[in-house]
Amino acid sequence: MRVKDNGAGISKEAQAKIFTPFYTTKKTGMGMGLSICQSLINSHNGEIRFNCNKDKGTTFYFTLPINEVGKKMDREDITIFIVEDELPIRDSLTQLIESTGLKVKSYDSAIAFLEQYDSTKPGCLILDVLMPYKSGLELQDELVQRNIDIAYSFFS
Repeated sequence: MRVKDNGAGISKEAQAKIFTPFYTTKKTGMGMGLSICQSLINSHNGEIRFNCNKDKGTTFYFTLPINEVGKKMDREDITIFIVEDELPIRDSLTQLIESTGLKVKSYDSAIAFLEQYDSTKPGCLILDVLMPYKSGLELQDELVQRNIDIAYSFFS
């Protein structure tokens, strides 16, 4: 996968820090985007790199390994797991995803997810980055430590 922009490029100093959590060059940025991307890609045994040309923009490349080529999964077998501590957001996401015909199971915390999750059920995890007790990033680390292989996406 390749993502390219047409900006001014990234300074040499910034290039060295670009994947560091909370590093940002923007006044309103949190500096989490690229560090989360790198963490997700690495946890799936992928690779992320970039090429920067002054005044011609930056191109980010990432690769992910292909697993179980040819294995088809029925839509009815897949569950979308949501981990979000705020009820209105959790309910809205649940309703939105259910409206597409997918099954949804939601949890109010990372701890509740870990206690109830059945790793034999195929699916995808959507989780909040900032939550009390155990953040989404801490949940991701624990999933990796437990060798739980599930696709996930962060939101904040």
